[in-house]
Order: sequence, then C-alpha cells, then structure tokens
Amino acid sequence: GLFLFLVTQSGVADRAALRLVGPLHEAENPLAETFEMVHMMIFLLLVVLLFQATAVLRVCAGVSAQWTRYERTRAFGDSQESFESLFVKEGFLKKVPNSAAP
Repeated sequence: GLFLFLVTQSGVADRAALRLVGPLHEAENPLAETFEMVHMMIFLLLVVLLFQATAVLRVCAGVSAQWTRYERTRAFGDSQESFESLFVKEGFLKKVPNSAAP
C-alpha cells in the first residue's frame, strides 16, 4: 500500500504508463483512475465482510442462548419451563391421571 502510494505520488507510475500505453488525449489519468477504482472495490468488500461477520455473530449468539436455555431446562416436573410441560402445552403429550401413582 505504501509503495503504491509513493509510486503514484512521485510520478513514476505515470511515466511508466506513458511508455506502455502511449500519449493519451483524455484529461484524466487512467492509471490513477484504475487505482482509485480498485481501492473503492477493496473498501466495499471490507464493508460487506464486516456486515457478514456481524450477522454471523448475531445468529451464533441467538443459537448459543437457545442451547443454554435447553441445557438449563428440566426434563420432568410441574414447572412451566420443563420439557414435559412444554410438550403438553404444544400438544405432543397428554397428562393422564394415574390412580396408582403415589
């Protein structure tokens, strides 16, 4: 990055482009425009990657919280947070009175 900056600011790149491409009739320097375009593309790629990393972090935090809740939930019991109560509430299980139970 620093080397490229020094080469473009010192004019070495412009002289090399003039030798390779020849004289240009346009007012803009195509080499500088190309460097600027590449710089903007790298910056936008960085921004996209940061947004993706933020999205992955949020999803992972949600999954971690869900699994933590599962790990702390009791399997059986009268608590509203037990798996048994949750399955009864969702209709997967039915509580049937057992007269032989203590």
